[in-house]
Amino acid sequence: MIRTLVVDDEPALLEISKIFLERSGEITVDTANSAYAALSCMGTVSYDVIVSDYEMPGMDGILLLKKIREGGGKTPFILFTGKGREEIVIEALNCGATFYLQKGADTKTQYAELVSKIRIADRQYRAEQSAEDSHSQMESILSFLPDPTIAIDQTGNLIVWNRAAEEMTGILAADVIGKGNYACAVPFYGKSRPLLANLILHPDERLMSTAYHMREITPRLLIGECEVNLPGGKNLTLWVKATPLYDAEGRVSGAIEIFRDITERVRIISEHRAAREALSRKNEEMLSRNEQLAAIEEELRQTLDELQQSHRLVEENEKKYRALVDALPDALLIHEEGKIVYGNPAACTLFGADLHRLVRIPLVSLFGNTTGEILVSLSEDVIAGKTQLCSLEFSLEKPDGKIVWLETTISPVGDNGRTRIQIFFHDITRQKIALEQAASQHSETEQYAHALNRANKNLNLLYAITRHDILNQLTVLTGFMELSSERITDPVMQDYFKKQKCAAQAIYRNILFTRDYQALGIHEPVWQNLQDLATCITSQANAPGIRFTVTAEGLEVYADPLFEKIFYNLIDNSLRHGKQVSEIAITSKKDESGVTLVYEDNGTGIPPAEKVRIFERGYGKNTGLGLYLVQEILSLTDITIQETGKPGHGARFEIQIPEQSFRYAAVQSPGNNDCASPHPMPP
Repeated sequence: MIRTLVVDDEPALLEISKIFLERSGEITVDTANSAYAALSCMGTVSYDVIVSDYEMPGMDGILLLKKIREGGGKTPFILFTGKGREEIVIEALNCGATFYLQKGADTKTQYAELVSKIRIADRQYRAEQSAEDSHSQMESILSFLPDPTIAIDQTGNLIVWNRAAEEMTGILAADVIGKGNYACAVPFYGKSRPLLANLILHPDERLMSTAYHMREITPRLLIGECEVNLPGGKNLTLWVKATPLYDAEGRVSGAIEIFRDITERVRIISEHRAAREALSRKNEEMLSRNEQLAAIEEELRQTLDELQQSHRLVEENEKKYRALVDALPDALLIHEEGKIVYGNPAACTLFGADLHRLVRIPLVSLFGNTTGEILVSLSEDVIAGKTQLCSLEFSLEKPDGKIVWLETTISPVGDNGRTRIQIFFHDITRQKIALEQAASQHSETEQYAHALNRANKNLNLLYAITRHDILNQLTVLTGFMELSSERITDPVMQDYFKKQKCAAQAIYRNILFTRDYQALGIHEPVWQNLQDLATCITSQANAPGIRFTVTAEGLEVYADPLFEKIFYNLIDNSLRHGKQVSEIAITSKKDESGVTLVYEDNGTGIPPAEKVRIFERGYGKNTGLGLYLVQEILSLTDITIQETGKPGHGARFEIQIPEQSFRYAAVQSPGNNDCASPHPMPP
């Protein structure tokens, strides 16, 4: 069962929603009459899907969505509301809404669609969680492999560059991931050339023999050795191994290559080989020439001197390292199991204690129980190998009473075969203050912008609330009508219910018209590309079997942002009244008075007596508001429209655009015009 939380401030709507959703047999519904009640429910119950209204007192649906997402919640969220404005749709999707569904007059249909959306959202979320867990686990494994590891896809583009590869080459993964043309070889070999991963996909015996000392060659495994010169003058001997990568169907999808630094091992082997050869020669010489024992003894003395010299060098290097650590500007503490064993001068200054006193203070006591225990716990994770590096931010009161913010870095350090923990403390107080000041300035700017917008919002608030309440009550009305019609078998009563439903739908369309008419002229006119706009709208039209043709390349019109409603209403007019419409064409032509935009279909056409009256408010077979709204939108920028088609040969609308309201722009390449803000066809 899909456990669903439905949020709405209308008790009747909650009742209708619970009835219709639970009738599916696979959804259980809890309800909440406010966003705050929903948050309270989510604190005690885990839900598979959340369905919420937009307009609610105190906190609207989008603010509820933001609260959930800010708290880390990823539960699928469906905004189910009577609000249909473009900006609400965009804001909801940008804030992480899974789907947006607008309430309508046809209750049965809209709840059937809501059930479908809930099923899809639940399946998608479960699949995404499973894929995300698997992908995260694989990324973590690859990232923390001790050997540098890379992977490429079938085209040779780099898809994996782990931390060990970053450390060896000094190149960050972000700088090479996605690159092809052997670019990932440059950090290792100083030039673009095929790697073993490339050769496992595309074998080349010449390259394998010239670039590598191959140790093993099979169709599924390549192992070799090579010499590389890394940045900074490091000359290394690498052992490299490459194998194919396979997808879920068992097909080769790429290749993975592992690098291992064997420089020291090769050096030791070489030295051992040389030593063995030398000992062999010396043994032969000893057997044949005992008189050379004195020379060998002298050679041993020289070797001892060299070892003593090496020991002195080690001591000198240790002193240099200690001097370097003492000169660090950041504080450094080294501890073992919570007991401090060393602190540099910067640490002594930060904590107001000399080194002799500092090493006597337990780590927990130095920072207080909470912070100290966290540092010890993170240190234990590093020692246990759960992570190679940990960090923490916290505030600290210095001995002089000043509060500072510190950023710590925790990492292991070897000391005579024992693993201890070193903690660096970097003072980030200035950055914290700067961030707080920036946040304060941003808050003041938002308050000023909110004050500027408040006046305009208050003008439309009464209309929006009234329209929202009417739509909610209309949904309740049609819902109970639908439930009643299922229980009444009297044909006369069924006919009454059908007429009531038609009347409710007419009310719904009239309310939607008031919403569009209210938005008319609110925003400044903008330049709009006709080819892109018309192509986008016709591609979204629910008109199977109709062929659309749009020819208006480069033409831009200066009109109200609601200009797109013109095409929606004209297409709707053709679908409603054109009967056997199979073709719709939108073309433009330039003449002396400006540009004429022509919309025509091959339907039944419009009788002469109706050519003028169709633009009157209330005239028509439905609400009579569509073409009236078209004329009103165009008149805002002095654009006119008239019907010039021949009855029986289809409808033809000519839209006359004056000189100051059009221009021609450069034509973009096909396929580059995306629908920036899709709108549904009007009901």
